[in-house]
Amino acid sequence: MNKTLLTVLLTSAAFAGAPGAGVEEAVKAAEKSWADAVVKGDTATLGKMLADDIVYTHSDTRPETKMQIIDGFKSGETKINGVEFADSRYRQYGDTVLANHKITIDNAKTGKLTLFVTHVWVKQHGAWQLANRQTTRYPAK
Repeated sequence: MNKTLLTVLLTSAAFAGAPGAGVEEAVKAAEKSWADAVVKGDTATLGKMLADDIVYTHSDTRPETKMQIIDGFKSGETKINGVEFADSRYRQYGDTVLANHKITIDNAKTGKLTLFVTHVWVKQHGAWQLANRQTTRYPAK
């Protein structure tokens, strides 16, 4: 985890809890915008909503940078047909919100995957930006 994010999380622990008025709705809207952008391959929107130093870790443990994410959509290597969130939980730490979800991603290459995802949203320059994403596969039944 990047040192700045870790510092923010540790120093703001006293402010942890349910998101403040309007914050949960704003982060849910950001999550929907992210989902819409990945389905449409909208790299302009992703460029604005992904933090420059994002760590975007896939369920196969492969990390990607902001440029790798955007380049994957531009080249067609990454193609998402759908995103569905369930069992969502939000916690706020100052200008940081942790969003946990059960997420189903319909990936054009690998089909539908159901994952546990943690998104870390940070309010920067008046907007919520995705600063970290970590996904974990549910165990096979």
